[in-house]
Amino acid sequence: MKRILIIAPLFLLLMNCGSSHTATNAKKGKTKTITVLDYAIEKSHLLVTEKVIDPKNKNKTKENTTTEIEQRQFLFTYDDAGQLVNTYSCDILNDKKTNPSTLTVHLNAKKQITGLSLDENENKLKVSYKDNFVHQISHYESEFKELVVNTFTYNKNKLPGKTQLGNASNPSQVIDLSFSYDEKLNVIESTYDNEVMTLAYDDKKYLLAGQPYYYNPFYYLSIDWLTFTNYNPQNNITRSEDNEFITTVDYTYNEKDLPITATVTKTSKVNKQDSRVTSEHEFHYKEIEIPIKK
Repeated sequence: MKRILIIAPLFLLLMNCGSSHTATNAKKGKTKTITVLDYAIEKSHLLVTEKVIDPKNKNKTKENTTTEIEQRQFLFTYDDAGQLVNTYSCDILNDKKTNPSTLTVHLNAKKQITGLSLDENENKLKVSYKDNFVHQISHYESEFKELVVNTFTYNKNKLPGKTQLGNASNPSQVIDLSFSYDEKLNVIESTYDNEVMTLAYDDKKYLLAGQPYYYNPFYYLSIDWLTFTNYNPQNNITRSEDNEFITTVDYTYNEKDLPITATVTKTSKVNKQDSRVTSEHEFHYKEIEIPIKK
């Protein structure tokens, strides 16, 4: 399945998502140690096409394609309960940090999202609940002057089974997606119209496991349509296939079975010679103390 363009603005906003990434640990009562993702480095391999003079004919030009690597750093902050509450990211260019962005998530005692702040804009993203589950996520696209709304319905396992995505003021621009899960409750298929995307997973620990909401800023490693819902994958995506491409992810792991590197390769189904690495990732973890609930 093609990634749905209508929701791309939301995910691109989140990809670019400060504060210190040091959690404040609880000091009272019994605690336990958990391992969380501390920071990550993403290296995107970008194709750059430019016109150059044809050496065989100076009156003509030809296209020359090269690859540029864009590096971005992600820092993750957790509260006293070990919940992810802040993601800061920035580009690294010539050892300098540029294009910074911050996503802050506010949670209540029920672990529900009460507010989202993107680069200090508290009105950019809004989440509403129904029967204790995320019902709608909305954001206003000022460039297109439209309100984009994602509306979720849930299956018997109380996981997102369907979602409607699109322009709230124009029903013709609303699309429907459905999701199927395996026995571990990982999404293994998403369907839009006659297009199907299938996914496969490793048997290792998910790099952002145990959070009260779904969030993964790494495009090819995530189910971006389910961001901020209660979707809680157990494992890491190793393969996705749609009508046009097969994308594979090769990991290395640490002694705790957590991914420490990932290499993403995208291959055309029409032309297998059209295969290239699209991104590389490094993941770094830390241990924090959180209170043991009675």
